[in-house]
Amino acid sequence: MSNYLKRCVDKETGVNEPLRGIYIRSFAYPSLKDRTPIILTSVIDHLSREKESIVQKYGEGAREELKTVIGNISKLKSELQTNKPFSKIESGGEGADHYNRLIDEKTKRDGEVPTWYYVEWLFAECYLYRRLREIFETTEYLQKYDIFEAQKVDVYYNSLSSIKEATILTLDFSVQKLPSLSKAALKKLVIDFIKLSLWSNRADLSLSGGEVTEQDSICSHLVELDKFILVDDSEKAYHALTEKPANGQPKILDIILDNAGFELYFDLCLSDLLLSAKIVTHVRFHAKNCPWFVSDTNPHDFYWMITTTKESEDPALRTIGTRWQGYVDEGKFSVETDEFWTLSSDFDKMKTERPTLYKKLGESALVIIKGDLNYRKLVADINRPYTTPFSKAIGSFHPNKLLSLRTMKCDVAAGLLPGQAEKCAAIHPNWIITGEFATIQFDGPSNA
Repeated sequence: MSNYLKRCVDKETGVNEPLRGIYIRSFAYPSLKDRTPIILTSVIDHLSREKESIVQKYGEGAREELKTVIGNISKLKSELQTNKPFSKIESGGEGADHYNRLIDEKTKRDGEVPTWYYVEWLFAECYLYRRLREIFETTEYLQKYDIFEAQKVDVYYNSLSSIKEATILTLDFSVQKLPSLSKAALKKLVIDFIKLSLWSNRADLSLSGGEVTEQDSICSHLVELDKFILVDDSEKAYHALTEKPANGQPKILDIILDNAGFELYFDLCLSDLLLSAKIVTHVRFHAKNCPWFVSDTNPHDFYWMITTTKESEDPALRTIGTRWQGYVDEGKFSVETDEFWTLSSDFDKMKTERPTLYKKLGESALVIIKGDLNYRKLVADINRPYTTPFSKAIGSFHPNKLLSLRTMKCDVAAGLLPGQAEKCAAIHPNWIITGEFATIQFDGPSNA
């Protein structure tokens, strides 16, 4: 056993401690030891396999740069696998100062330079993807190359049967049935689409080691999936969405996106329904500004999705894609990025680190926060008792009414009832990391 692994302890993360790879029984340990190196290996294999097509697209100068890029990714993988001390980000660019400052602060705090297994896991993972970004930033020809684009595209095409099912459902209601729906029926429909958006979060390439698999239908299994939702605040979300705006102001929905492909498509379907029902007037999608955690959505992924759907040979996809393009052209759909989403900061720090973003999120009727990484940032990736109230776990992050939609793929949680975790563990020992269970958690001004 390597010397650094000897310092790892065979126990779970301590209560009220941040997740770290040093704890062998935490999800952080196998992620750093196995899952993340697999992701880096798949990146190296992809670049080697697709070298000629990359050179054809980016120019002959990319050929030599690819050798350097592959060498640097191999070096990064070796640093991870041998628990080497973190090095500073030297390329400049967004977020570099943040990571370099925290490396200095953690060095002063711990008396040694941060290393992969001993530093907070959230920082280690975000630092890894920032290092990947640095490798491409320092090239001339490959600065805009998305090493994960092919996998995100594959997720879309491998999920077409489920995507078509969701498309038909969305078109059927928004075109034919919405005007005749009762208030109760509309409420049920919106809640169903919120749950479709929830369960689409199961598709996460960073959790599967980058492996692309076909996504099962969720439209036809929605009712039977209800028993796996441990907290269901969807009615609170519906009421927040349908409150009358003050002074006739436009009603904005903010969605902090997670995965591209399958999940993004269902987020668009939910947004389409809310626009068609005139529940909101504008949806702002908050995306990452670079390739991140394999499958996270960036603006290119968003526009690719709409263009590809609009140009589909399938009539239903073509119809809805054309409508979504219209929403973009009319300003009803907009995509925004902010450096904050690719920092390691938990959301509790947004108010001081990015006050303009915090203020912007306060403008909307509701902020929907998708996925596991965003959830970890919501609760600061701390192993609190699972019964800790959600509003307490998210600290000072109360810019607005919030809705977290998360399938559980990491061992942090809040807001569960006493005994719930124990019942889930009896069903599946790894219940909190499989994506089998989910939470729909609301926070509003009265909870803050």
